[in-house]
Amino acid sequence: MKREDLNRLFIVILFLIIAYLSFIILKSFLISLFIGAIIAYMIHPLHSRLMRITRSERFSAIILSLAAITIIVLVSALIIPEIITEGGKFYQSSDEILLNKFEELKRCSSDSEDLKCKIIAYILENVGEKTIEGIGITIMESTSDFIKNTVIAFFTNLPNLVLQLIVILFSTSYFLHKGSGIVERTLKLIPIKKSQKSRITKRIDDVMKGVIFGNIIIAVIEGVIGGLIFLFLGINMPFIWGLLIMFFALIPPLCSAIIWAPVAIILFILGEYTKAMLLAVSCLAIMGYLDNILRPQIISKRVRLSSIWV
Repeated sequence: MKREDLNRLFIVILFLIIAYLSFIILKSFLISLFIGAIIAYMIHPLHSRLMRITRSERFSAIILSLAAITIIVLVSALIIPEIITEGGKFYQSSDEILLNKFEELKRCSSDSEDLKCKIIAYILENVGEKTIEGIGITIMESTSDFIKNTVIAFFTNLPNLVLQLIVILFSTSYFLHKGSGIVERTLKLIPIKKSQKSRITKRIDDVMKGVIFGNIIIAVIEGVIGGLIFLFLGINMPFIWGLLIMFFALIPPLCSAIIWAPVAIILFILGEYTKAMLLAVSCLAIMGYLDNILRPQIISKRVRLSSIWV
């Protein structure tokens, strides 16, 4: 093998080793880096406007990064105490709620004139009190354990969360400051005409903005409406349920049904048939419309593509 070939091989191997070591070091921060890149992409138009005032690309990036992190921290400071308070109330009262509800169900008789009691009595006779009670206890225990473990995990991982926030701050600032340069250098590596590159980048930009902003808008709407439905039906912790619906609405494969459907099932098991039906029907109709009709329409307007394909 020639000396030049050996040198090239050595450089390739060295590059692969450095890339692997970099991945090992950064893998725990990849999500934070990705979030920083998304935030930078979303607020980049503001960065361009602010730069006209400050006349400094770096200073504008620092200001906007600090503003974005401040908003995240303030929102978290408002939300987290509410979640802990509501979760603590549920954890302490879950056993009492369950026992009282089952005692109420056991008093129902098939001879009763009340349709609700007749249905409950029929279910208890055919399925069995112990089976229904076991299902209810399992669900409540799982929910209580989830809340307890989540709170414990939050406080245990608090130093790591602070570190991740710092990474998000610096990555947002970096991508605001250097993002355009990274894109330009990447485009130079693509062997096509400049006019074609411009069309491709414009198309990618439209698609990304459409998908990101469309999903965020729908998630916020679903979270607010979901929380209001829970509040209207008198279901405990409407604020938390709304937040959970908002979070899962951002993940299309899961969607908000992963939250409201189990709650409707629990209400049905506990004999709250009216609440269960209202929750299921209202969420199915409203969330279904938002997910399957409004979301594609919002995204398709940005992407300039038929909503059928979206």
